[in-house]
Amino acid sequence: MSVEPTTSNELVKSVAGVVVAEMSPEDVAHFEASAEDYFGDRLGALRSIKAADEPLGFGIEVVGVALVQVVLYLADKAVDAAFPHLTETLWRRLFRSKQAGVEPLTAGQIDATEAAARSAAKQIELSPDLTDRIIPLIVARLAAIGRP
Repeated sequence: MSVEPTTSNELVKSVAGVVVAEMSPEDVAHFEASAEDYFGDRLGALRSIKAADEPLGFGIEVVGVALVQVVLYLADKAVDAAFPHLTETLWRRLFRSKQAGVEPLTAGQIDATEAAARSAAKQIELSPDLTDRIIPLIVARLAAIGRP
């Protein structure tokens, strides 16, 4: 059984929200609307991210909706890499039950998650500096799932 997008979206949104709040607290105000737009049209969001004349983070500051979209996209790719084995039932348990029962990621899964997120950052031509600021925050948040 495949993962329902609406349930994995909750994890992506949760992770991205924490990262945006830490990196740019002023962007939290429009996070919900940007997340709705992102989940409503992932391909459109990716096109808008890639439409920049310059690679993101080189000479232009990535703020506001652009930052939120970038973080959502990278968190989405990281969640896909971190939890490809979760079924719809486990997603429901993770988000709707106080006893999630999800095993923590192994070191290998953490490495694969980081590699997938870095690959996604290269795909959208995100600067190495911004990549190095965003990816560790996403990976740390995902690595904490299932840990006491």
